[in-house]
Amino acid sequence: MQKKCDIDECLPLGYNFTMLTKHFYGAFTKEIEGFDLDRYISVLLLIADCDKQWTQQCLCDKLFIDKVTMVKVLDYLEEKGYIKRVTNPEDRRQKMIEPTAKAQKDIPLIKERVKEMNEKTLAGFSKEEKKQFVEMMQRVNDNLSKLPSHLMIVELNKKPKK
Repeated sequence: MQKKCDIDECLPLGYNFTMLTKHFYGAFTKEIEGFDLDRYISVLLLIADCDKQWTQQCLCDKLFIDKVTMVKVLDYLEEKGYIKRVTNPEDRRQKMIEPTAKAQKDIPLIKERVKEMNEKTLAGFSKEEKKQFVEMMQRVNDNLSKLPSHLMIVELNKKPKK
């Protein structure tokens, strides 16, 4: 059981978002324990849920992840058998990222777990409150994207069991 951490309006908003992220992904990794995957689900869903083929650079740009980190993410997903890298015949310097048969089989189940987790996370919210919440998050994101900033990398790692 994770310790409760209250939202504190005196602290930077980012701290509160970080706490929410830790709680969410801590619970979500429990939800997907049956899969041979414990992180980078968002990257996998993006790769698998789109008609377009992704290059490593396109994924970096879309997800605001630097190249070194993206290589680690893709190495992990490839090692777990969820993606494969294919040389782009039009530009041999590029690698196209494709979901594997294993990914195609697991993606619908993972999406169902995502949906369930989102529902649990927003339990007690009315339909209108959920809509407003998403709109407010988008507005916060839009406001932040207009500010000068440094590229920040956040890695989620499970705490080792004692």
